[in-house]
Amino acid sequence: MPKPTTRADLLKEIYAERDKLEALLKTIPPDVFSEKKVVGEWTVKDVLSHLIAWEQMVILWVQSGYEGKTIPVPAEGFKWSELPELNEKIYHEHKEESSSEVLAKFDQSYHQILDLLNAIPEQDLFTPGLHKWQNKNMLAAYFKSSMSSHYLWARKEITKGLKG
Repeated sequence: MPKPTTRADLLKEIYAERDKLEALLKTIPPDVFSEKKVVGEWTVKDVLSHLIAWEQMVILWVQSGYEGKTIPVPAEGFKWSELPELNEKIYHEHKEESSSEVLAKFDQSYHQILDLLNAIPEQDLFTPGLHKWQNKNMLAAYFKSSMSSHYLWARKEITKGLKG
């Protein structure tokens, strides 16, 4: 998919991928949701926890940038080259959460990040390096990565894992 250049394009992509992921999730029985490993050691529940964590990180980064705070990105103690280790940490932090808790957080996080996305001036979304933590990237790229691109990844991985 081409890079979105407007908020409307970005939202259209986010909504489309989220709808497809949610449609898939509705077909998964509760025991499979929380027990069958679909991505390595991760269950569907764990994949959703991963998505939530990344949405929440983007929310933190963006809010901190607007507050003029400098925070470690991607997370305290991690560099971008250490994403597998960060993702493993996220998995261990959330693997004991119940399916109902994860589903509630999945919905809540989605609405939080959408509210934030809609509150940002459109020009800011597409201004490279607006905040120090972004380097030369646009905010829109972080929303796309943690939302539509991540939903697409999750859907493909879950589908593949359910077949295996």
